[in-house]
Amino acid sequence: MIPKLTINEGKIDEIWKEKEFNDYVKEALDPVLLNDGTEVYMYYADFIDFGVFNEFNSLKPISEFYNYGYCDTEDALIRYLEQYKKDSENYIVFLSFMSMDYEKYYKNGTYINKDGTDTREDYYYYIDEHPEMKVPQEIENKWICFTIRKLNKK
Repeated sequence: MIPKLTINEGKIDEIWKEKEFNDYVKEALDPVLLNDGTEVYMYYADFIDFGVFNEFNSLKPISEFYNYGYCDTEDALIRYLEQYKKDSENYIVFLSFMSMDYEKYYKNGTYINKDGTDTREDYYYYIDEHPEMKVPQEIENKWICFTIRKLNKK
């Protein structure tokens, strides 16, 4: 399940004494809502392992669960994330954007098509084989990249 998380501001104040960085951490931990209300975060936040969420104290080790990929639209991402909303585990989703001109885009996982299905393939290979699945990017010349991690409960 992708839970709604609350920030433990006291923990942030305790760990980071500098007000500027303290404010930066709090702002970075503010979620962004997808069109369906799912909370996601705009980039990987290492400081989760310091116990800054009231519900969780850290990310699970990458070897236990780590999933990542890229897609063209928010709707494709929402469809892909449905499987995590139904699961009894708890996950956190991080988003970023990647230029379609980036030569090593394949390092960001496999392509998620417009139906929210992991193609297990490279974008260009997949689109060459399935041209009917090509859609315009919501953000011109950029893919939406995501990383999904399991959270440890407190």
